[in-house]
Amino acid sequence: MGEKTDQPETDGGTPQEDPTFEQVDWASIDSGETPRRKKEYVWFGIVSAWLIGVVYDVYSQHIAGTGAAEFPVVGIISPVDWLWSITLLVFVYYGLVPLAENRRMTRYYLIQRESPAVHGGRESRKPR
Repeated sequence: MGEKTDQPETDGGTPQEDPTFEQVDWASIDSGETPRRKKEYVWFGIVSAWLIGVVYDVYSQHIAGTGAAEFPVVGIISPVDWLWSITLLVFVYYGLVPLAENRRMTRYYLIQRESPAVHGGRESRKPR
């Protein structure tokens, strides 16, 4: 014990084998980036359009001082409407799109008799 060695001390039990570590080439893993899907580009475009609308509305109200921005088709949009619209967009993208992409599993979960999705989380077991 008085002599210093490169081996770590053990508790006297089974002899410790040489620890090895598998070398990982992170550069090759990081370079193999998966391509973005079409729906991600569409989502990015929708959120960008929403953000441009919000920035324009804030600019026209607070910086330019011209009042609320009036958009060609929808007219004046209140701040609550901006929040409501992004809430709906997030619900559609993260809630409805995955359900539409996997219709078989959606049907499976909605058709089950004991499913919380159908019964609102209540237990409704019928005696058999």
